[in-house]
This record gives sequence, C-alpha cells and structure tokens, in this order.
Amino acid sequence: MEEIVCPSCSSRILKGGLFCTNCGTPLKCKKCNQSFTSKSNFCSACGTAVTSVESSSGAFNEITFKENSDGRTFEARFTDPIGKDVVETFGKIVTSRQLLFSSDSSQSADLKDNTIDVTDTSLEEIEKKNDGKQEKISDSAKGYPSLDTIAIKNLPANESEWIVVYAFYSSDFGVKTFTRQNLIEAYESSRRKNKKRISQLTPYLNATVKSGDVNPLGDGIYSLLDNGIERAKEIVQRKNGSPGKRQKLSSKTVNKPKEKPQNLTTKKTLAKNVVQEKFDTHSGEKTLGKFYEDKTPGKNTGKRILTIAYYITKILGQNSFSDGNIDYAYRVLQLDKRPKHLRQQIINFKNSKAWFEEGENGSWRLSRHGEIYVEDNW
Repeated sequence: MEEIVCPSCSSRILKGGLFCTNCGTPLKCKKCNQSFTSKSNFCSACGTAVTSVESSSGAFNEITFKENSDGRTFEARFTDPIGKDVVETFGKIVTSRQLLFSSDSSQSADLKDNTIDVTDTSLEEIEKKNDGKQEKISDSAKGYPSLDTIAIKNLPANESEWIVVYAFYSSDFGVKTFTRQNLIEAYESSRRKNKKRISQLTPYLNATVKSGDVNPLGDGIYSLLDNGIERAKEIVQRKNGSPGKRQKLSSKTVNKPKEKPQNLTTKKTLAKNVVQEKFDTHSGEKTLGKFYEDKTPGKNTGKRILTIAYYITKILGQNSFSDGNIDYAYRVLQLDKRPKHLRQQIINFKNSKAWFEEGENGSWRLSRHGEIYVEDNW
C-alpha cells in the first residue's frame, strides 16, 4: 500500500489515515476532509484551525475521576478528535453502574479518595479498574435477599413492615432518599402490587413516620432513619416468614346453597284428637288421687304419665294402657298443661327414658325399667 510522510514527525505511515500513528498529528481536516501535505495551523481548503498534539497544554489524554460518599467528580482533557470518542465511552462506563455506599467506617475509608488517573491508557484498562471498584463497593449489599425472595418467604409480619423493607431497598439500603413512586415500583418488583395495597400506601407510610422509621423531607421525598434501617435488616434476616391470612369469602359474593337439615330424630306423629278411655279410678289398694298425691311427680310431663301408667298396670292390674287412659286421668286429677301431642310425648319418653314399650293395637305397656324407676325414686 502507498505510504506518506507525517509532516510533523516525518514518520512513514499508510496513506488514507486520519492521524499519525507515531505522534498523533491530524492528517486531514476534521471539517472538509482535506489532506494536509505539510505541517499547518489552518486548513488550506476551509480555514478550519488544526489542533496538533503539541498545542494541548500538557494534558495529553488525561482523565480524572473522583468518587466518595459526598458525590462524584469526572474530569477529562484530550485533543478534540480523540477526546470526543473516549469521553463518551468512559461516561457510559460510569453511568452504567450503580455504586452503593455503606455506613461501615472501613468501607468509607476505602472510598475516601476513589480516583482514576489515566494517561494514554486504553479503555479496556479503564473498564477493568472501574469494575474492580464496583465489585468492592457492592459488597455492602451482600447478605440481603432479593425482594422476590422476601415475598416468597413472606418475612414481614404486616404491611407497615413491608413499607420499611421497600424503603430500605429503594434508598440503596438507607443511603439515598426515596419517593412514593419508588415504593410502588418495589411493590411491582416483589409482585405484591394490587389496588387495595396501593390505595392504603399513604396511611401505612404515615404509620412508619410516626414509629420513627421514616423521615419526611418534604415535596414527597423521604429518607430512612437509623431505626428504620435496623428494623429493615432484622426483617430481611429472619429465618421464618409470617403465616398468610386466609381470605374470607363474603356471603354477598358466594351464594352457598342451603342444605336441608337431616332429620335425626324420630318422625313425629301427626296430632290426633285423643278419645278418652275411662277406667276405675277408685278400685285397688288406693284411689288414683291418693296414689298420685303420694308419688308427687310434680309438673314434669314424663313423670306424670309414668305415675298414671304405673297405677293402671300395677295397682289396677291391667296389661296395658292407652292414650285415652292418660287423657282421662289428666281430667280426673285436674292437672294443668295437658299435652297437645300426647302420643308423641309417650313416644319421646319411650325413646329417651325406655319407660314404655309398644303394645297391641296402639296400646302401651310399662317397661321393667319404668316400673323400677317409680318404685325406687318415689
């Protein structure tokens, strides 16, 4: 390929290049692309000034980058053609990283003068140095689980604790300020965002302010206080999560079919008009009135029926008694509260007390158990 001689240092270089590979002198006009055949201060075609390497005031490809807990400073001085590309690339390197600061005193000392000075240094070396500092600074975030993990384990016990955790992560672990929008983004990140929680965000945020965890700075900006930082650390380092609340189904939204209650009791017999069946109330050892007075069954319906049945079967010697016999005795003895469903009452006491047994043609017999009950208790 054809070669030319650099007008500045007389080095032989390939024709068509923009700069001398030895001294960096521009070989073409940056505006009109006119080639320089000799050392010039201005372009012979358009008059644009030519910036040579010697004209730069001692700052030959120099970058100064300072970063500490108070902020960051970035300075760069280059020749115009070189500096444009390098500064742009280096700016992307810096802005593409989030540097995290810790309140730890030893780490603060490491960041006290975080400076990169570059003189004729390649961009690969710049990235390597910056990556090393990024790894060192990010160590402060190690040991804290992601918001996704916290949500899966359900570590916060209530929504106020969730707000403290969201504030902790939104503020770069208590270093920066945060806003209400940052908390909403944290809700989205942990996949817990819904209309109810967002509508109640302000009351819960105010609760953390009252508890001394969050400090309102004004204009919707907040900071996490030391108490809030320690509380957040305790929450995210828990081993066990809180049990979730069971969702209650509203009767307004769920129409539960009504179940018919099962009839576990004996089917009731329809009430019938009892036909009185008279018997001799003055025969035997005692009259019915005297026997009833001696036994004094009181106002209990079951004991009243049992006393009358004992008189009919044991004193009078009948094999059985009927509903009509009991109804007749009630009238003779002038007892109040005569049962409206007399037969059903007898059935109930047969089932619950075993005092009676079913006889022939709808009659009843006094059981041995009913007989002993009267004799032993009265």
